Amino acid sequence: MFQRWRLKKIHAKFLESCRNLKEGRAYWDQASGFRKWILETISPIPLLGLHEDGQRLLEALQYLEANCKSSAVREETLCHYHRLIVGKTSTDAGAYRKGVISVIGSKVQRPPAQKVSALMKQLDLKLQEEQQRLDGLPSRTEPDVLGLAVAVHQRIAFIHPFTDANGRVARLAMTHLLRRYDLGYAIFPPVNESQDHWTALEEAHRGNLKPLTQFAERCLHRV
Repeated sequence: MFQRWRLKKIHAKFLESCRNLKEGRAYWDQASGFRKWILETISPIPLLGLHEDGQRLLEALQYLEANCKSSAVREETLCHYHRLIVGKTSTDAGAYRKGVISVIGSKVQRPPAQKVSALMKQLDLKLQEEQQRLDGLPSRTEPDVLGLAVAVHQRIAFIHPFTDANGRVARLAMTHLLRRYDLGYAIFPPVNESQDHWTALEEAHRGNLKPLTQFAERCLHRV
């Protein structure tokens, strides 16, 4: 019972952390404090999960919880998360971008669309190799698992393989790996509201993962 309550609270934090990606839409509407408290108490799921976009992201979190122990993270896993997030009827669901992408404020140039597929294949091979290594260890340390999870988050954020929802896919991939190896959820605040998050991610794109890993340690929520 306590774990289910704890997981609901963590999922609520996860949904809230993505709010900057859907600003101005009903998904992020906030009820008054008292009304929200009442609704949160009686609702079996986080309130943000009742809205259309929130439902899809919550469905992805529920898929993660049901499959993280038995299923390794692969390229297809990332595409599946994207399909869940944007909706299976979307023409872009699970498909890699075909155009140029730029991230406002970032000084790190993202790869051209024609390189995305090859880069994602490289990421897939890296994921297979590292997860096999971790699976074969008699005991795993937190730095081993957190290091891999943060590295995968960074690669997805850098490659920017999809037209939309790259941040959410990166967060889900990182969390899938953390949950697979019993570490919990690293819930990053919205990137446009946290200078520490932005600076650590930019530094990671330049090849230094240490600040982002330290940031992830501070954002870790145990289930």
